[in-house]
Amino acid sequence: MKILITGNSGYIGSHLTKLLGKKKNLKLYGLDKSYPQVAIDTFLYQNITFNQQWNIDEEFDCVIHLAAEVAVGRSVSNPILYYQTNTIGTLNILKNIRTKRFVHASTGSAGPMNNPYGISKRGAEQIVEQYCRESNIPYTIFRFYNVTGTDGINPTNPDGLMWNLMNAQKTGT
Repeated sequence: MKILITGNSGYIGSHLTKLLGKKKNLKLYGLDKSYPQVAIDTFLYQNITFNQQWNIDEEFDCVIHLAAEVAVGRSVSNPILYYQTNTIGTLNILKNIRTKRFVHASTGSAGPMNNPYGISKRGAEQIVEQYCRESNIPYTIFRFYNVTGTDGINPTNPDGLMWNLMNAQKTGT
């Protein structure tokens, strides 16, 4: 089974890559703008920007789309980057990668939508729902809330709970 993980260099992507990498019957592919923290079978590193046009000449059994801009605070100062990456980037993944199944990582912030990050992630959810329905691609959307882990993979989101917990220990706050 061939699985592509977009955003495999991020916090959730690194954990998922590490977990799925233990499975014998899977061939993992990674796609991200940064080099991965966890070893992966095939890394399609191209310093990719998800909001630009590109194409991958492969078909996957499943695409797990984790790639996104994620810092809520930074989304307020640079909302266009978030709209481009999280919404247009998601549409580009759907249009440019052939897959039999699609899994989209979203966020609890997509519910209240009170910042550009939440708005962009909710927009991406709507794109996934409509595109997959029209293309007859089975899909799942997960909304994550304060993801943490303790297996040595460093958090990548400076607005995230784990990042703040680790820094609180260092600063005593």
